[in-house]
Amino acid sequence: MSNHPWNTVAAELAKLRTLPAVLVTIAVTVVVAAGLGAALAAAPSDRPLGAVDAALHAVDYAQTGLLVLGVLAVASEYAGSQARTTLTAVPGRLLLMAGKVTAYLITGGMTALLTVAAALTGAMIVHGGGLVRDDGRLDSGGPVGGGGSVGDDGPVGGGGLADGAGLVNGGGLADGGGLVSGGGLVGGEDVAVLLRAAAYLVLIGLLALAVAALVRDAVAASAVVLALVLVLPPVLAGVTSLAGYLPGAAGARLYQAGAGLSPFEGGLVLGCWLAAALAVAAISFIRRDA
Repeated sequence: MSNHPWNTVAAELAKLRTLPAVLVTIAVTVVVAAGLGAALAAAPSDRPLGAVDAALHAVDYAQTGLLVLGVLAVASEYAGSQARTTLTAVPGRLLLMAGKVTAYLITGGMTALLTVAAALTGAMIVHGGGLVRDDGRLDSGGPVGGGGSVGDDGPVGGGGLADGAGLVNGGGLADGGGLVSGGGLVGGEDVAVLLRAAAYLVLIGLLALAVAALVRDAVAASAVVLALVLVLPPVLAGVTSLAGYLPGAAGARLYQAGAGLSPFEGGLVLGCWLAAALAVAAISFIRRDA
């Protein structure tokens, strides 16, 4: 194998494409996200979730798939002797680590976008193809939050099929901030929040990759990241406000509203976690035997 960076990335992408566990993880994550989006949108409530809100709640649970994907991007090689074979082909360990990270970012990015789109589609199907709009971003909820949903305006209003929310509003194809004119199918703020949710999925999976590079065992790495991202934040939330600075809780502020960190601050905290984890993982990967 050539030591050209792109050849290394291409080889790592090929590995991910041929790993059954990776393909199953991606498929299950997307399908489950669609089901969760539909189920959350259909759940009986005095304040039913709008499609965007339901999709964002689904992300709280679908992130498990990205965590597993990040672990598999590295730890799968340590189940046998493949790690030694890879290091023989690419002796530059820093180059190899960069190739693995890049391959994950490509695969994880596509998976995250598909996951968010599937969750939104499932929720919109429940609403008959339209969008029951929410007043703002998702209020903290799910396994990393604590709180409720944001209010919705209902499926009909103001003369359109769904005012500021429905499938068609104002007659234009794309005007200013939405996918459909006048705040139609998905408004500009909705798109921004959904994209931030997808970015969170990619970044939290990257954290899992760093942990896997340190632990070198898929089961152990999965246990560590699931505890760090999903278990510890709600457990510690009632004990200390520092729980909000754990990577999952802080990063979720990219798409969740509520008291505490702003989206920018939450993203910055998650970025610090990532920088530290990747630096330690890279040093460990370079210095330790295969």
